[in-house]
Amino acid sequence: MIRLLLLLVLALWPTTCEGAAVQEVRGKVGGAVQLTCRYDHLLPVKGVYFQKKNLSGLYELLVNGFYTNSVKDYLHDEYKHRTRVNRTERSLDFWNLKASDEGHYKCFLMPQDTLKDYDTIFHLTITADYSIPTVTVQECSDHGEGALSCELCCSSFGGYPLANLSWTVLEDSNDVLLQEVGSVSTADKHSGVWNVSQIVRLTCFLTLKHEYALATYLLTVRDTKQRQILTKYRLSDHSLAVERGRFKHSWIPREDRVCGHCKTGEVETEVHFLLHCPKYEHIRNKYFSQFEEEESGFRALTDSQKLTVTLGEGPSAPTAARYVHECHTLRDSE
Repeated sequence: MIRLLLLLVLALWPTTCEGAAVQEVRGKVGGAVQLTCRYDHLLPVKGVYFQKKNLSGLYELLVNGFYTNSVKDYLHDEYKHRTRVNRTERSLDFWNLKASDEGHYKCFLMPQDTLKDYDTIFHLTITADYSIPTVTVQECSDHGEGALSCELCCSSFGGYPLANLSWTVLEDSNDVLLQEVGSVSTADKHSGVWNVSQIVRLTCFLTLKHEYALATYLLTVRDTKQRQILTKYRLSDHSLAVERGRFKHSWIPREDRVCGHCKTGEVETEVHFLLHCPKYEHIRNKYFSQFEEEESGFRALTDSQKLTVTLGEGPSAPTAARYVHECHTLRDSE
């Protein structure tokens, strides 16, 4: 008799619920909610069933309920020990909520002395608060030339629904490059909450400017074209492989951004281009002698110090502009 009644309820619900208003209910993982049927409290009832909509759109997962006889044997295993029906209030108490409990539910109420039936539809939304994100440093490598690269992992746990981690870099005096390495999202098998993590590679490049003031080379380099080319290299607005390989559409690992104008296998950085690449050795010999005359001890400087000079910092800015322009012109001519 009970099984026949349940089948009858399933057959009736798709038609009786059409156009019914949906009650929004919100709960948290591990928390509790109550679903209460809409009905006339003075109206005696002989049965109340709460069922959940399945993936096919049918309300056929019996959560809990009551009738003349017990219906415990027909309850879905997932809800047997987490739900209770209040016969007086015609409500369902639902506790120890899981992410998988999210969805649509229906209360089907059968009055005692009338053929009219009542139903109430609920939409249960489940949430869970993520932990405060934590950042750990996995590894760092010094690329030299004022560049340091570190892999950072940002993790957050126990949240629902699935969320994405995002990074914000507040730039100061360094040129900062942020590249995504990979993301991992895993759901807890029992509660359904998500653990998310993302690994990024953060590379910091030391810049030349440390003060926000008009650069001296802008006044001392008179040739407009030379000044423009020098500015592009100072701002990394050039086509060297180290810069070209950063772009999203053509991104390649930094170590693979080798110079295509020589056979050294070195990454084509500003240091390689202006200080080491054999292609420009004849230009370099001519201008380095001038740098030595203008700034005594130039040849004994470190690469980082030489780069500062060749990019126009100091009294040799006009010479640096001519040098960079000549190297740039040769590179672009082939």
